[in-house]
Amino acid sequence: MRYDDKISVIRVLDRANENFEIRNAAYRDKIDVVNIVTSPEIEMLIICSENKYDEYCNVKSKTTPSVFCKHYLPELKYNKKAQDIHNYFDTPEKLMRAIRLYHQKHQSKGQYTLLDLLKETSGGSLQRSPPHASGKSGCADGSCGKLSG
Repeated sequence: MRYDDKISVIRVLDRANENFEIRNAAYRDKIDVVNIVTSPEIEMLIICSENKYDEYCNVKSKTTPSVFCKHYLPELKYNKKAQDIHNYFDTPEKLMRAIRLYHQKHQSKGQYTLLDLLKETSGGSLQRSPPHASGKSGCADGSCGKLSG
């Protein structure tokens, strides 16, 4: 890589309001920063997986996704233990369906979701997206062009 080439920094964040500042003025024009917000808490993906997204939207001003899972999905006996979440999303396909549904239902301007980091194979399974010539992440749904700065 030549030092005069522009590079891309893809930041994966859990909230949109995390600031990133390139303090060295010499590098500001050389670095393209792309933020991928994983804003759906894992509970939001569970809500999507249970096909309760629309129901959650009706009460979201009054409750968090975590509380919704506890009160509106009691059969799950939801807790935040990593092993229980891993057991709930027992196949990559189940997790991918939830990520895809969240992406379809929750389109925020200027924000990317987990789906933008994933690529599906022809068999429907997941694989990591290969970088494109631009150095940016690929997307299964053809939206990878939206990652250009």
